[in-house]
Amino acid sequence: MLKHFIAIAVAVLLSQTAYSQAKPRSAMYTDYTDYTAIVEDKCAIAADGGSMMLTVRNAAGKETVFFINRGFDVKNTPKYNQVRDDKGHKLSDSEKQQLFAHLKTLKTRCSSEDCAEFVDSFVR
Repeated sequence: MLKHFIAIAVAVLLSQTAYSQAKPRSAMYTDYTDYTAIVEDKCAIAADGGSMMLTVRNAAGKETVFFINRGFDVKNTPKYNQVRDDKGHKLSDSEKQQLFAHLKTLKTRCSSEDCAEFVDSFVR
């Protein structure tokens, strides 16, 4: 019985040591000013009451999709107006401000008034 107790105690201590020595995950950093275009044919409004999907492209051609949650089911909750990218990363307030500011500049490159209005609705 004592052997089992000692074995469990050693296992717990080893796991705590390994956990405390593990390197923290590096923070995800995205420069939202790297995007060079809005992909107009890959933007949509959801049928949930106002959520939107906006796709942007960088100079290398890589596309990133951003979702803004404005569904009726999340209105008046902390989830309302949250922005996530296509990897599931929830943008912080400062990331959101940086993205929105850059989207306003990209809006000038839209080929249609519908695109410009879409961007205005997304960043409102």
